[in-house]
Amino acid sequence: MYAVKISIDTKNRELAEVIQDELKNECRVEVLDSRGLFSSSEIIVAIVAATPGIVATIANIIQNYIKHNDGKTVTIENGKGKRAYSGYSLEEIKDLEEFIMEAGKEVNE
Repeated sequence: MYAVKISIDTKNRELAEVIQDELKNECRVEVLDSRGLFSSSEIIVAIVAATPGIVATIANIIQNYIKHNDGKTVTIENGKGKRAYSGYSLEEIKDLEEFIMEAGKEVNE
């Protein structure tokens, strides 16, 4: 099994819902909206999948979200830091995949 945990800024709450909806039949997805729970507000998305290939699917979902929400910037945070994505060039999507993969890890369920 492979686990990925990312945080998304609350301005993109809809993105967390899209990720959850699109992945619900492929893997386990949990979404926690921390608004009001902690000093900072963020949406935490935790994904457990059979293979690390899920990272490409997540990056593709984010790419499509940015494409359909022209002008939006998506800020993603994981254990390796925080990055903002506003375009959908091949280089940026590859960078997004690598960034998500850095925080992923194999887990035994």
